[in-house]
Amino acid sequence: MTKRKLLQGQLIHHEDGAAAVEFAFALPILIMFIWGIAQFGMILAADAGMQHALGEGARMATLWPQPTNAAVKQRIQDNVFGNFLGSYTVSDPVASTSTAVNNQYVDLQVTYTVTPDFLFWQGSPINFVRSKRVYVTKLVTASSTSSCGSTSTGGTSTSCTTSPSTPSS
Repeated sequence: MTKRKLLQGQLIHHEDGAAAVEFAFALPILIMFIWGIAQFGMILAADAGMQHALGEGARMATLWPQPTNAAVKQRIQDNVFGNFLGSYTVSDPVASTSTAVNNQYVDLQVTYTVTPDFLFWQGSPINFVRSKRVYVTKLVTASSTSSCGSTSTGGTSTSCTTSPSTPSS
């Protein structure tokens, strides 16, 4: 055999570097998976931030004296966290009255918009919407009807009754 044929036979059966070539094919896919897992974690952190901010806004909306809608919205904006990839939009609180339970409630809503990045291409924008309904108590106002009577038997005691349209404590 000639030296040339011997060298060609060795090159055909030579496997040094095959692992490096396979690794070069698998590495971009592995990096994309790891990056996708990291982005999914960031989106979950943003979801937790939305839930936390809505909870803080709900706590503030139930305070007495009842805060303004702008104060509740600002409280939500101040407490949102996890803004790694996208952007938050806090909607104005909407106050309504439920006729079934005769209570007033406030609807709070936060939207998180994110465009996933897959390193080699951009995904389409995704909107995550979280909302919370907060029931607030109706207040007894001066215009509500009430009748109070006083009796004195050694001391002073007062008994009052209010109309059914206002809750009694």
